[in-house]
Amino acid sequence: MAKTNPKTRFPLVTLILLGICLAAGFWVVWSPDVIERFGFRANSPTLLTAIFCLFLHGNLFHLLGNMLGLTILGSWVEDAVGWWKYLLLFFGSGLAGVGMHWLVLRQSADAPPLIGASGAVAGFVALGAVRYMWSRVPLFPGLRVPVIGFAGIWALLQGVGAFVKLNSMSGVSFWSHLGGFAIGLMFAALYRAPKEASRHRGHRSMKEMGERSPAAIKVAAQLVIKDHPEDVHAWEQFADASEMLEDRESELDARLRLLDFGGVEDLGYQVERLNQLGALGKLSTIKRMKLTTVLTADEPETAIALLESVVHEPEDDPRKPEAMVALADLLKTKDPTASKLWIEQLKSNYSMDPAMDLARSRGLLD
Repeated sequence: MAKTNPKTRFPLVTLILLGICLAAGFWVVWSPDVIERFGFRANSPTLLTAIFCLFLHGNLFHLLGNMLGLTILGSWVEDAVGWWKYLLLFFGSGLAGVGMHWLVLRQSADAPPLIGASGAVAGFVALGAVRYMWSRVPLFPGLRVPVIGFAGIWALLQGVGAFVKLNSMSGVSFWSHLGGFAIGLMFAALYRAPKEASRHRGHRSMKEMGERSPAAIKVAAQLVIKDHPEDVHAWEQFADASEMLEDRESELDARLRLLDFGGVEDLGYQVERLNQLGALGKLSTIKRMKLTTVLTADEPETAIALLESVVHEPEDDPRKPEAMVALADLLKTKDPTASKLWIEQLKSNYSMDPAMDLARSRGLLD
């Protein structure tokens, strides 16, 4: 069966941001006046301090708290949306948090400088809650709640803290958390997180159905495909379940669709199954030649099967001479006799075709 585990992105940007924050932490230890110089002051705002303050933290606990959130939530969100959308979310939510802090405390002459990545982390909380809304997290021992419910409780506590601490001189602002959270929800809508949440829930359902029967997997995959017709993982699950159920018609349709998508993990397996089903001819000869180019290095047997299907097409197919050359080239070590026979047929039937020059360049002509 094909491998159907969705790929996971390496959280490179999260690690870079984490490194910057840790470096800034050492800078603060080395030179404590950095906070006074580059922390954001609501009564005298600048763009430079609005950006710099996102990476500064006042003490070890403040730093570790935000870095824990950045590591867990950030890597989660980066995997979900990709690196550049992730960066937009980080700075969008972080600056929105700074903006909310400024809006509330701009008249306070005694407010200490705002520092910390809390606003950005709050944006991750919001987007992650929508994107993975059906996942459950522990609230108390023995009690697990949907992550969106957990995020809602968190946001409520921030709101309570904001009003209770409205006149607080703390350098950590609940208002920045709320501002970051609000923008995180906006980004969730912009990034179509609710739709992705539906897809994620469907994938979880397919995984759970996999512990029951192929028929259950097939039904679960159909439900995902209904709402997400270009979901490669769902089509792979549907095809594999159909194979196990010996539903050749459904499997064939699914395999053909998969070859029209990008990002299929085990391309060679899809082609090999079409070969076993006697259905390579359902692919255009152009498609078969392109697949041969991709599979030759790692799947030579499958590439040979593709080329053999092309060379048996009618004589007027323009891809046939090129396929003869490619097939002779692949067979010249494995089966020299067959290789020579294909070259002889090429010389006999297509002596004036440009494929003759290709054969000559590959050393296939005497």
